[in-house]
Amino acid sequence: MTQLSESDRDFQIHVGQQMMRRIVAIAAHRSHERPGPILTEVAGLRAFARRHGYATVQCVAQALEAAISQGGRHQGILAFIDALTDAIAIDQQPAPLLGAREALLASVEIRLAG
Repeated sequence: MTQLSESDRDFQIHVGQQMMRRIVAIAAHRSHERPGPILTEVAGLRAFARRHGYATVQCVAQALEAAISQGGRHQGILAFIDALTDAIAIDQQPAPLLGAREALLASVEIRLAG
């Protein structure tokens, strides 16, 4: 397990905070709005996550985009928003958590089915 320098930790915190701001903006969209604005916000989050190496966030954001494009309900979108916050924590781990991304996506699917 590698130790991060203080500046690396500070940068990681900054990136996590920026992603959380984007998630809050996504959550602020109302379910009766056109899908365009929320899709723009999600695409921005996905691109930001890709740029900073947050593969799990990128994967969950991509799944959220697909759900919205297919007419996803407000409750389903909320499940993805919860998963996005978990994805940030997963991607900030110093060592990869094997299977964490798949487990997170499976948990969203279970919440959507229930």
